[in-house]
Amino acid sequence: MQAVVPVKEDFDHFLWLGQSGAAYHKTFRLAAWPPQGIEVMWIEMMRADLMFRVKSAFWPSVFQVTGGLRRKINRLETNLEMSTQEGDTNALPRDDELRDYRKILTLRNAMLYQHETLTDEETFVTLSSPDKETLAADCNKFLDIANSYGVLAVAVNGEQAPGALFTTLMGKAKLKVLEHWNRWTMVPKRAAAIIPRGVGFAGDGQGVYVGHILGTKSPVQLDLLAGKDGFASNAVIFGMTGSGKSYWMKAILYDMYTKGVWIIIFDIDGEYRSLCENLGGLWIDLSGESGRFPDPCLIPGVTGLADEDSTRYSRMRSAIGRVFTLMGDLNDLELTSVEKAVAKVYGQAGIIEHKPETWDKPHSITMRQIYDECDETVKTKCWRGFEGGLSGYFSDPIKMDTQPNRLVVFHLGNPDIVSSPKVAAIKFSMAIDTSWEWLRQNRKLGRNTVVDSDEGQRTITKPVIGNYFANLMTTIRKWNGVMLFATNTPSQLWTTDLGNQIWGNTPVKVIFALESDQIDKLTKVITLPAGVETAIRKQFGTHIACIRDRGGHWVQVRVDIPPEEAALYKTRG
Repeated sequence: MQAVVPVKEDFDHFLWLGQSGAAYHKTFRLAAWPPQGIEVMWIEMMRADLMFRVKSAFWPSVFQVTGGLRRKINRLETNLEMSTQEGDTNALPRDDELRDYRKILTLRNAMLYQHETLTDEETFVTLSSPDKETLAADCNKFLDIANSYGVLAVAVNGEQAPGALFTTLMGKAKLKVLEHWNRWTMVPKRAAAIIPRGVGFAGDGQGVYVGHILGTKSPVQLDLLAGKDGFASNAVIFGMTGSGKSYWMKAILYDMYTKGVWIIIFDIDGEYRSLCENLGGLWIDLSGESGRFPDPCLIPGVTGLADEDSTRYSRMRSAIGRVFTLMGDLNDLELTSVEKAVAKVYGQAGIIEHKPETWDKPHSITMRQIYDECDETVKTKCWRGFEGGLSGYFSDPIKMDTQPNRLVVFHLGNPDIVSSPKVAAIKFSMAIDTSWEWLRQNRKLGRNTVVDSDEGQRTITKPVIGNYFANLMTTIRKWNGVMLFATNTPSQLWTTDLGNQIWGNTPVKVIFALESDQIDKLTKVITLPAGVETAIRKQFGTHIACIRDRGGHWVQVRVDIPPEEAALYKTRG
């Protein structure tokens, strides 16, 4: 068959001259493996910006305990026994013979005493680069990474063309090396650990990284955004201060970011600034009594869903009304004055409620214009917000009807220490109203969104703010979104109405170290399988967490990431 593009095979690489330019490939056979799984190696290769393909093949092994094999075992055992008794180091088996001896015994015992079947395995890795120099550098990176994980990678020099083809989807090229290289024989559980997709380990094998299993160091993934039933899964994260909650959440958000998820963070203490800056996100500082705030006067954009698009004008009016109500403690009659002012100001701009075709007209309407049209009672109550100490809130609003960056952090400040509960409520009102509209637009554009709320113990007890978060938690899934909600006071989730709403809408529970009395309370609201309660009690002083997935399965993990990435997640404690 004639090749559709020119190709060239050299001894140590394979060149593919496609229409979009040259591509250099080099294929390695993975000839030896460490005792543990190597899933983390694939992750590190991805983070090293390597372009690679992996092909693993498995088939029933022809391994047999033959007479010749028994004689080899006997000879090795005799050598070991004699050298031990006589102190003759010359009689010791070579290192490679010892390794073979141990492996042969492991396989023999698995067959004879555990009734295991055996599997033969071959794995090839092809690296691809735009030129020879880059390929050489990438191969050195790969070999360094493989060596650090105890993996022996051997270039299939002299067979680079069939080697590269072997790792393609078609990949049935005949390699001469298969005729003289010994295959790697193992039990099926061991073979499953080699597959780079995470087969055989806890979690659902897809989605986002949530940590490594203790002991095996195997990564766990959970699909929070779209489970098998097509629904997303909120998560509640709780544990005492300093137990690792914020660190864990930042690692999860980083992994989501690398997978193209859009992220909105409500930051109380400014802990997410480093992550935001390093990922090129947008930092919106609402922590003071002045600054730029999301504009409630924007009419939300079209989503393509008739029931939602018919309420675009009324959602804008409700957002404006909420700000005035929070600012001046307005009653229904006074709120009516605000709504009349909205109708008048928008009407003067040619935007009429009962004429949807006018809703997208450009305008420069401000909150101050609406304030000026309200009656004197409303102006008196809201004077501080537009002419007093809080007037900076609306002097230069941020006009963003769609999420302007894949990562946006609203730095809201601690609602317990701002100048007044009203100020905190207004900030959260505008930030969450804006986020709701971004969620709608992200869904229209086919984007998944995660909303992160740390330090939840400071918001859940506030009547207005807590209601915002509880409502967002209960409705976010229909907008292709999930919410991560963290607190160091989990009892609030079981003893308050808002907490119960949040608890009941979070299938995934992530439990870090807790005081004994908190664990006692936890056992009364959730069924902990044998061993899980003990594991949680032993987490004190660690950054370990027990996770219950959406299917009710439990796993204990710890985040294990490279130091340069960990530097992005440092927290106060």
